[in-house]
Amino acid sequence: MNKDQQIKELLARVDELTRIVSMLMAENARLTERLARYENPKNSRNSFVPPSKDENRPLKTKSLREKSGKRPGGQTGHKGSTLEMTENPDITINHILG
Repeated sequence: MNKDQQIKELLARVDELTRIVSMLMAENARLTERLARYENPKNSRNSFVPPSKDENRPLKTKSLREKSGKRPGGQTGHKGSTLEMTENPDITINHILG
């Protein structure tokens, strides 16, 4: 193989590698732009996206309080206090249904 042939093969290889590099740079730019959307996502606080489209937002129907383990209502052993009726009230109001 003489020098001229080697030079032509090397120049062809350089052209091929240049084409591959430009293709990879374009793909890298496209993927970098796509990734930028996920690094700084739009939500209702930094854009005009409605709050219903926010990701990782707490559901409004779910309570944010933690469960205590107790049942609802009066607890066992707790002495209740009820307003008792008296024999001699201070004021008596008669409601007449008509």
